[in-house]
Amino acid sequence: MTNRSLYILLLLLVCFVSAFAQFLLKISSQKQYCSIVFSYLNVYVLSAYGLFFSCLVANVFLLRYLPVSTVSALSESLPLVFSFINGRIFFCEKLTVPKIAGGITIIVGTIVIVL
Repeated sequence: MTNRSLYILLLLLVCFVSAFAQFLLKISSQKQYCSIVFSYLNVYVLSAYGLFFSCLVANVFLLRYLPVSTVSALSESLPLVFSFINGRIFFCEKLTVPKIAGGITIIVGTIVIVL
């Protein structure tokens, strides 16, 4: 496995972690809190923002070794596709035809840009 492949795998992991952070924010939004402060300062929200920060740090690291077009294409688009999947699996959200078509377009577009 080449270094480039390893960095791209790491970037895919970062995309998955970013989508997981959005999953945590969704869980937090569905809970009732005793005050508005606790709705923003709870374990779900703080964990999600910690994960977002770690993704940012990882992206900066990966920019040393991968072209900005690759890092940007993957880190901006794939978490959206992962979020569609998480929403469907964990929250029973509908996957409409436009969402599926958009997800396929995103995946094909990122493959074209990365390769």
